[in-house]
Amino acid sequence: MGTVVLYTSHYGATARYARALAATLDVPCFELGKEDSYVVKNAQRIIYGGGLYAGNVAGLTRAKRYYASKEVYIFAVGIMQAGGPDICAHVEQQLQRCLGSGNAPAPGHLFCLNGAFCFARLNIVHKSMVRMMCRMLLGKGDALTREERSLLDALDAPVDFVDIATLAPLIAACGAGK
Repeated sequence: MGTVVLYTSHYGATARYARALAATLDVPCFELGKEDSYVVKNAQRIIYGGGLYAGNVAGLTRAKRYYASKEVYIFAVGIMQAGGPDICAHVEQQLQRCLGSGNAPAPGHLFCLNGAFCFARLNIVHKSMVRMMCRMLLGKGDALTREERSLLDALDAPVDFVDIATLAPLIAACGAGK
């Protein structure tokens, strides 16, 4: 069996990317915890997507049970300039810690994508985390970056930076369209 897309999505942005990716590649797509374990275990390639929360990819630890002897691609979805080199470098460090150097995805197999944010939809734990982060950001005063200012603005009005077209490099890396 070929490829399967597996994902964890708390608020929907990662699910949107996962479903679009699976449809483009014409492969099965499962939310972690609702997957067909036979299909996932027998896949040769797993593309795992998870939201970024406090710099960590949601569900990554639970999903790693499927990674042995497979080609693994990971896409991480976040709100603050997810595609930026600092964010991707931090995610790579988390992958090394969580999966170990021998199980981390190969170079070029990590993709960071922009997500969406609606403070009102957050659960109580995530609201608490965002409030703490915002207090830290407000302490920076005029030293805020554009992305940090955008996050603070998003507390008042939902934002959606999901762009399905940004899946193109991941699709190309998986060999689709060749």
